[in-house]
Amino acid sequence: MEAVLASVAELKFSAQEPPSLEMHERIHALVKEVMEQEGHTKKSEPVPIDILRFAVYNILFPTFNVNLTGSLLDLLASVEFHRQTHMKIIGDYLLSMRANATEDLTELDPDLATNVRFIVSNDPALRDMFLEIVKMCCAKHIYESWVSGPMTDFWLHLNRYLPTASQTGAFRCAFYHTLSEEETTQVEETVKECINAITTGYDRFYELADGRISFTKLVQTGEFRDYSAPMSVVESEQLCVLIKTYVDTVNDDAKVICFVSEEDTVE
Repeated sequence: MEAVLASVAELKFSAQEPPSLEMHERIHALVKEVMEQEGHTKKSEPVPIDILRFAVYNILFPTFNVNLTGSLLDLLASVEFHRQTHMKIIGDYLLSMRANATEDLTELDPDLATNVRFIVSNDPALRDMFLEIVKMCCAKHIYESWVSGPMTDFWLHLNRYLPTASQTGAFRCAFYHTLSEEETTQVEETVKECINAITTGYDRFYELADGRISFTKLVQTGEFRDYSAPMSVVESEQLCVLIKTYVDTVNDDAKVICFVSEEDTVE
């Protein structure tokens, strides 16, 4: 795994210049080698944040691949798991300091203490950002499958992102297992609003077309996209910037957490 992380660390992430095919193949080969090692299992340890970031970037840049939204959401759920783990490490460290009658963070390097305070204060904002990203991704995937893909994809994504729409009502997405009941309701409401906007837009546009165009041709017109676009659906560029900000922040926080863990070990 060290070889994989070293290769990823060499990458210069850029929206304009994504990693080369050779680098993709190199990292893929290294990951495959690690996975084939005797005694190694997928569940033995979480995927390092560096590799998650690499995978996310490959979906976002140079052009967002909306067809991989499901995989993107799974990756982001893993990133959020890392972030929540960071908060637990900081919480445990602060508890140990209090148990030793030491004032919070006074034994940390001043710069490190400043970074830790920022991570703690930024926790609610990053959680909100993650939730907004999830809602935007769900809405965009459903909407794009409605206007661009076959109807089978539309119903597949609807059942995936709105569990109550399926017969089982079971959660099919990893991110749902990271959400509170209130947050789950917010995601479901966003999906419902998306569906309502789509169907309302279709009805209005079909009336304007006066039945002179088939359904297949209707949904492929630019005008139809304008009529049926839900408020929750944002441009790909805007969504990519938001996701990049979130993932980069968690990735940077991970470096701070490493120092906190070392301090805790010393204690």
